[in-house]
Amino acid sequence: MRRSGAVGFACIALLALQCGGIQPPAPVPARPDVRNPYCKPGWWTRGNFHMHTKHSDGAYSGQEIVQLYRQNGYGVLCISDHNQWGDQDGGVLDDRQIDDVVHDWNGDGVIHPLHVPGSGVEAYVRDWSQPAPQWLKDGWHLPQLLQRQEPMVLLPGAEASIGGWHVGLVGYPTSYIEPPRGSTGFVARTREAGGFVYLAHPGEWNGKALALARRLDMNAFHGLEIANGLRLTKGDAWDATPLWDELLTMGYRMWGMGNDDAHTTLDRREAQPFTVFNVVLVSEATPEAYLEALHRGSFYASTGVYFTRLGVVEDEIIVEAPLAGEIAFIGTGGARLQVSESSAARYRFRGSETYVRVEAYQPGSSTAAWSQPFFVDGAPCGSPLLPPSPPVVDELVLRPQLDPPAATQCTCLAPNP
Repeated sequence: MRRSGAVGFACIALLALQCGGIQPPAPVPARPDVRNPYCKPGWWTRGNFHMHTKHSDGAYSGQEIVQLYRQNGYGVLCISDHNQWGDQDGGVLDDRQIDDVVHDWNGDGVIHPLHVPGSGVEAYVRDWSQPAPQWLKDGWHLPQLLQRQEPMVLLPGAEASIGGWHVGLVGYPTSYIEPPRGSTGFVARTREAGGFVYLAHPGEWNGKALALARRLDMNAFHGLEIANGLRLTKGDAWDATPLWDELLTMGYRMWGMGNDDAHTTLDRREAQPFTVFNVVLVSEATPEAYLEALHRGSFYASTGVYFTRLGVVEDEIIVEAPLAGEIAFIGTGGARLQVSESSAARYRFRGSETYVRVEAYQPGSSTAAWSQPFFVDGAPCGSPLLPPSPPVVDELVLRPQLDPPAATQCTCLAPNP
């Protein structure tokens, strides 16, 4: 009886407080669990992870292009020559040699029959930081002494093909690579080596993410190229941020990358170096540290705008970008959650976001910077998601054409390991 009386007295006291205009304290909302990819010590450096040399269809030799980028302040590069050129192995891959002739893939003036650009049958991915094989005309490699003197790191890589898609492979182990329309074992080999796999220049798929996910196993990718310099200079679909927002809304946690895709010299209007780049937060100038930064999302894409502050303090994103005229905070479905006509801005999380990313730009131009998404753990996704594929083990899966699936319960995917 005394317990009931105590409860009754508490109720009367609470009612008295309310009647007297005194409200009980409101519950404190839980602070959102925001993942900040930039929360680490280190320094920022420019990087490009998509470029081509004479080893495939570029204009510069390996030495020329690396020296050019190094002189312009870049700290990390990945030469990503295509797999679409015949006989790049110099005859050393016996199981892939289609004849007894080492062909003229490097343009030394000796013309042989059966030189088949586009076949990729005898393609070979080299590591430009290591001494070149004897059969290579371009024998240059990034000396270890240079790497110790200056913060320049050169990652091996390639741009591979599957169907109509191009796949960027950063940190690809030096070896053969399959021809177009062949096996896609290059994806598994890159992932097993700790590399980073991204979908290259996918801007033509803006507005068609569901169709893309029905045809291509998006779980295979750590990121996608949201800005491509070759297409920017040609006036093509270079901006893939609408596709990025669609995929993020579907639950895929993917990082956004910006690259030159350079094929030509500086005096050309199209496909030239220094058009689009990444700014990477890294703690040491080693291949392992740069790959770790890519996997963690500790970088942003840019065409000329730089962030001087970018991160989360308590429940706010804080941004400063001195060269920007506007800063936009983008959320689920590509919604513009807040726009500030300023070079500095703050965004306070409201509790309903699944992710928020930042765009800082000069209005009326293509000069901009794009942060990675700040994911909110535990938040529901914003739209139905295709049933996720099993983790990639051997090969990238090209799915047969399917009818649109029924809506399913959406659960945010963890970042691709």
